[in-house]
Amino acid sequence: MSSPTLHWKQVNEPVLNVGFGPPRYWIHLALHNPETTPLTRIIEVAEPLYDDLHFRVLNGNSVLSEASMGDRIAFASRPISYRHPSMRLEIPAQTRVDVLILAHAHDGEHDPLPMRLWRSEDFLAGMQLDLLAYGAYFGAVVILLLYNLLVFASTRERSFLWYAVYLASFLAWNFSYRGFAFQYLWPQAAAWNASAMAVLVPLALTGLAAFSWSLLDLRRQTPWLFRVALILTLCALLHIPVTLLSPDTGLFATLNPLGLILMATLLLAGARLAWCGNTTARIYVAAIGCMYAGTLPYYLTAFDLLPANMLTIHAINIGSALEFLLLALALAHRINSLKSEKLEAEQLAHATLKHAAEALEEKVCERTSELEQANRSLHELAVRDALTGLYNRRHFNEVVQQELARSRRQGKPAALLLLDLDHFKQLNDLSGHQAGDEALAHIGRLLSTFARRSADQAFRVGGEEFAVLSPDADADHVEYWAEQLRQRIDATDWPHPGMPQGHLTASIGVALSEAGDTLESFYSRTDRALYLAKQAGRNRVVQALPTT
Repeated sequence: MSSPTLHWKQVNEPVLNVGFGPPRYWIHLALHNPETTPLTRIIEVAEPLYDDLHFRVLNGNSVLSEASMGDRIAFASRPISYRHPSMRLEIPAQTRVDVLILAHAHDGEHDPLPMRLWRSEDFLAGMQLDLLAYGAYFGAVVILLLYNLLVFASTRERSFLWYAVYLASFLAWNFSYRGFAFQYLWPQAAAWNASAMAVLVPLALTGLAAFSWSLLDLRRQTPWLFRVALILTLCALLHIPVTLLSPDTGLFATLNPLGLILMATLLLAGARLAWCGNTTARIYVAAIGCMYAGTLPYYLTAFDLLPANMLTIHAINIGSALEFLLLALALAHRINSLKSEKLEAEQLAHATLKHAAEALEEKVCERTSELEQANRSLHELAVRDALTGLYNRRHFNEVVQQELARSRRQGKPAALLLLDLDHFKQLNDLSGHQAGDEALAHIGRLLSTFARRSADQAFRVGGEEFAVLSPDADADHVEYWAEQLRQRIDATDWPHPGMPQGHLTASIGVALSEAGDTLESFYSRTDRALYLAKQAGRNRVVQALPTT
């Protein structure tokens, strides 16, 4: 057929693709039945979301049949209940008919139109195979969605929640994009169906972006790419109110390239992290790369930059299936990482607790065997002198009383040694308090090594006054023991500018416990011996005589 007002173009491809252009195109198909009996055929336009397709079947000037279908026309008006606009053709015997299709895209974006002519039985078999394939695809996505929700419920790891959000938004978009939503969910809501894609595409892009930010921590790892992706996501979301307020506004001319740029930005961010050795990012890049490879042909076809065929039409589903598998692998790697981190933390905590328990048991096991580790730590801090690390006066009083009671029970004396640093005030006056503190810390370390037996204990009982307590003392060698300590202090040559020797010395008083001793009497006798050592010229040992 020809008309002076129409300009026809011969098209040999099975898929008509004109991209963006005038809102209306006529499509002409000439069908001839050479048989002596009528033929029944079904013509299918395998594009579920075209705005308006008006079919007219002519025999000469006679209209044999006609129908209008599209995503802006109620689904119930379709002659065949199928997601793709389809129409039954009755071709009389030995007759040529002309099929005219008016393709009307309100916003000028013409989706590729695959044209198929079927026998009735083949069409039904194709429908069943189509439903089976997409049912398996959507079922797998739903299972993956539920699995990630369960993992999130058990781990509280937000990456799994955002992945579930992305899966849900992509599933809603794909279910609508493939025409199933119009067929099964809102067959009468043609106005909403015409706007649904401009709402669901931004939501799917937002779900992908949020999941990527969470999985790879892009806000911290690549802040500038995160900001670019955030701006692109907000721009995509702005299409939603525009669509709802003005459904006839053509938005995909901006939304399509915006989606490509956003995915490229996320891919670049993942590639940067992958380059730094992030295994999760490497899997993510492969996943988004598959999705990008599947989406790119769709966009290039929409802009008529790539010929449309079955591969490019279904590239999104192929790419998304590979993406979901790889992202599931990335999340599995994340789970393993979380398990490894948890195990390492538990092992570190166990080792730390074990070490602390052993140290505390050696020092205060008699007083802290029934307490929790935290209470043991607090008690240890309460009985230690912060500067020297030795036990303090409070603990000294407790331990001496315990040793006196044990000594009375077992009949074995304990030895108490009191040590006073000679002319310590002059050291502070001449060298400063910092030097004095260093000298005290030095004596603390020396006493700690001197009290070698596990039962021997060293204490700081005053400013420059120290004590060493030794249970089960040898009465014949106690003074010799104290003299060893004095000589060791003298031999360290710790600087003291106020002493004639030029170094630090100490005076030591030592006493053995007696059966009737109390803390006060035992300490007083030892302190008296220390006083006598100072009176006798310092830097010497004096042993207290037993009471009679």
